[in-house]
Formats: sequence, structure tokens, C-alpha cells
Amino acid sequence: MIAIYPHHGFIARMQFLIPWLFLQQASATPDETPKSLRPEELQAVQLMAALASFDEQIVLPALDAVAEQNTAVYDGVLLALIQRGSLQVELKTLTILKTLSWPTEAKALQQRLMVVTSALYHQESEVRKQAADTLGAYPIPEARQALLAFAQDPALAEAVSLALVSQRSPEVIGRLGEWLQKETQAAPDTFPETFK
Repeated sequence: MIAIYPHHGFIARMQFLIPWLFLQQASATPDETPKSLRPEELQAVQLMAALASFDEQIVLPALDAVAEQNTAVYDGVLLALIQRGSLQVELKTLTILKTLSWPTEAKALQQRLMVVTSALYHQESEVRKQAADTLGAYPIPEARQALLAFAQDPALAEAVSLALVSQRSPEVIGRLGEWLQKETQAAPDTFPETFK
């Protein structure tokens, strides 16, 4: 499947990995909805199917639904959308990742930051600026180092500067505190260097 759709990456493969049965159940009318899926599970399957679509008109409203749910459950798909798609989908995904709840595991958070950081290299300046803005919502060393690496880039200097200021805002620091309370494996002694 990778050879058939090399330019679509993870999303193309994901369409084949979502079990056909769940897609069939997700498209069922309310009267046909299987009793084995709870409403929230059915909604999650439908949302995953929408996010896996190649049609921007389906993906954009699905991104709105993800933003409303404010959960890191869809992180894998969101991260793939940053790397795969149209300018509007990439920008909206980065905007959502700025405010979306942090994953509860440090590895998942690092993966999120790695993909957002890779968007700093995007060919479109809008995406690069939005990636810098999104990194401003993560007051941890990895995000700060990524921003500092682009501080001298004339096209990103202003966005990077604003993002670095944002990392010190009470709202962003509060999100870090909330995450540290949830993250059982976090090593808090590694985070203070961000605030030096």
C-alpha cells in the first residue's frame, strides 16, 4: 500500500487499517447502529474516518470536532495531517495543536513536538509561522530549543519572538502544571531549565 500511495504517507495507509466493519458501522443510520458500540465510540470511529479522508471539505469540519473534544486521542492522525495535506488543513491542525490537551505520556508529547517542529521547515511561510506560534504553547526545553534555532531566520524572527514570550505566559505555564500532574513518568527536574 505504501508503494501505491507514497505521497500520502500515514493517512493513506490508515484508511486501509481502519477495519471495514467499523467504517460500515460508523455510516449506519441510528436505527442500524450496532449495540456493541457506545455512542462515544461510534463518534470516535466516524471522526477518525473523516480525518482520514482526502477531501478537505470532510477533514476541516472533523478538525473542528476534534478541537471541541479537546483530547489527545486523535494525535496520531493530527500529526499525519500536518505532513500530508493542503495548506488549510495543515494550518488548522497546527492551530488546534496549540490549544489541544497535551498527551498524558511524555513520549507522545515529544512526538507531537517533533512533528510541529518539522513544520518549521515547511515551504509555506504561513505554516512555518503557525508552527512557531504552536510551539509557543509548550514551555518545555524541546520547544524552546526548536524556536531558538529559528530566531535568526528573517522570515520567522517575529513569530519566534512572540512564541518565546508566550511560553512564559501564566496560561501556558498553567498547562504545563496540569500536564505534570497527569504525567506519571515526567521528570520535573528537567523542565526548570526552560525558565532560566
